[in-house]
Amino acid sequence: MSLHPIFYVYNVSCEDEVICCSRWSRTFLEKIMGLRFKKSMPKDEGLSFRFPSSSPITGKKRVGGGFMRFPLDLIFLDKKFVIVDLTSLFPNRGYSPRVDFEYVLELNWGMTLEKNLQLGDKLRYEAVL
Repeated sequence: MSLHPIFYVYNVSCEDEVICCSRWSRTFLEKIMGLRFKKSMPKDEGLSFRFPSSSPITGKKRVGGGFMRFPLDLIFLDKKFVIVDLTSLFPNRGYSPRVDFEYVLELNWGMTLEKNLQLGDKLRYEAVL
């Protein structure tokens, strides 16, 4: 993965830091690869994606866990960075939310509960200087 700026992600709804840092997957290849084939991700890190449009084949937005080696928590955000869906994704599974979303934040499995993230919470990305 190329070096992109790192962002702190905060839960504005309760002024609690969600994770230490997140990078944005920006290129097509980065979005396809995501965390596939990685053995793990540091606990205080995450990976963010933008999903501006649906699949031309299925008409849905879908996150896949093919070739993943570890489970993740997925946080789906709307255009205003409000949480519209939360789920866990296990290796070689996929998930399509029933609600529209613009962004996905991938965290280590269990972080959603640990940080008490709830539907309707608003997140904020702040660049690390």
